[in-house]
Amino acid sequence: MFDIIKKRYESFSDSLITDIRYKRSVGKGMVELYVRAMNATDDYNFELIKLTFQDVQKFRLLQLFESSSFVIDEALLIDDNGIITFDFFPEICDDDSLKEDPNSDLLIKCRKVIFEIIGE
Repeated sequence: MFDIIKKRYESFSDSLITDIRYKRSVGKGMVELYVRAMNATDDYNFELIKLTFQDVQKFRLLQLFESSSFVIDEALLIDDNGIITFDFFPEICDDDSLKEDPNSDLLIKCRKVIFEIIGE
C-alpha cells in the first residue's frame, strides 16, 4: 500500500491536511489524516483522502498559531525495514533532497499505512 500511496501522491506537494484524529489503546496507536492531495496518476487532480497509520511507533504534531502545520510543501516518505516514515515538514538539503527532521511539525512513524479516497 505504501508504494501505491507514493506513486499516486508523490511527495504530497501543495496538499492540505483538513483533519487529524489520534487513537491509542493497549500500547498501539492509530492516526488518521484527512488530506486534500493531487493524484499524479490522474492528471494531478485533487482528491480528498484518508490516510490511516496503524501500529504507530512515533507521532509528533506541533501546531503554532503563527504558522500553519497543515499546508504541505513537500513530504518525505520512507519505508525502512518495515518502519514507514511520513515527515510532512522535512529538512530540505542544499541539493534539494529531503532529510527527516526530528523537530518536524508533523512526523509519523508506523508499521502500516492505508488510504481511502473520500471525495474530490
